[in-house]
Amino acid sequence: MPQGRIILKSISQSKKLALLKTDGARLLYTWLIPNADVNGCFSGDPQVIKGQIFTRLNHSYRIVELYLQDLENIGLIIRYEVSGDRFLYLPDFVDKQPSLKPEREGKPTIPLPTPEQLQSKSGLNPSYSPLSKVKESKEEVKESKEAFSQNSSEFRLAFHLFNLILKRKPTFKKPNMKDWAKQIDLMIRIDKRKPNDILNVILWCQSDPFWQNNILSTAKLRKQFDQLELKMKAEPKPFSAEDLK
Repeated sequence: MPQGRIILKSISQSKKLALLKTDGARLLYTWLIPNADVNGCFSGDPQVIKGQIFTRLNHSYRIVELYLQDLENIGLIIRYEVSGDRFLYLPDFVDKQPSLKPEREGKPTIPLPTPEQLQSKSGLNPSYSPLSKVKESKEEVKESKEAFSQNSSEFRLAFHLFNLILKRKPTFKKPNMKDWAKQIDLMIRIDKRKPNDILNVILWCQSDPFWQNNILSTAKLRKQFDQLELKMKAEPKPFSAEDLK
């Protein structure tokens, strides 16, 4: 993990941060950003947060838990459990970190929240839209040996696209994530795309007013990738203060 992350100065204008009850909760959110992994995940256990983030501050576990509850109620974090361990997820993390380089950070050890966990915690009610069909060769149809676990590059990239669409369109139904991950696998194995290039194109197209409404599946992402990459290089999308609101 790198020594730090980007924290935009416009964070001070965030409406969600202003709704938090205490400055302690605001401080916790700010300090979570540089400690989060490449997916925006961190431990959701108050004891771990006290030891690793509030190391030199004399905060009790109860106070840390109250801060976490406040952040969760406002929607700044989503907490979830996997095999009895508690984790948290920063929903806006990836699109606020344009310089992320997943291939340089190693494999994350924290599992991502599932779409079901996101739905139950955020109150969203996603709805399905058929995937675009792409004509594939016999080689492309052949099943990959990759299991597409939640920590695989294929699943994480597919999940990033789904999460960005869900933020704009809460009624977007949950797709078959295995099918979405398979399209990412084809992009990497057959099309020879680098995972970081795929991530950059996902972030760009979902911030572009035209393409965000046209790229609603990984199949469509794959089909339009060359055009998207050329557009991205010609018209980079700036990040504004509105992104943090």
